[in-house]
Amino acid sequence: MKALAGFGAKTRKAYESSGQIVQQSVGNMRTITSLTREETFKRLYQEAVKEPHSIAIKGSIISAVGFGLSQGTLFFVYALVFWYGGQLVANQEYTQVSIFFLSYDLFFSV
Repeated sequence: MKALAGFGAKTRKAYESSGQIVQQSVGNMRTITSLTREETFKRLYQEAVKEPHSIAIKGSIISAVGFGLSQGTLFFVYALVFWYGGQLVANQEYTQVSIFFLSYDLFFSV
């Protein structure tokens, strides 16, 4: 979570410069239009947004990898419990009903 919070702070800080460009553009719209400098401010804004966009993409990738690993681990444990339960039933150490109750207890107690 700290990594994601750090990315949020970095993104906010990086978006400040692009926000300033937009604020200046909108505040001085008549002057910009009369001097036909719309493309200049558009280009400045596009350049100012590149850094925050790349920071946001990196944060999304880290978030997605973390979520994928957590879900993958969870389902790996489920598979391991079912496999081991199957081994115990095959060796007639436990019945199917007892494995069902044990797996239910394991899944919902964690």
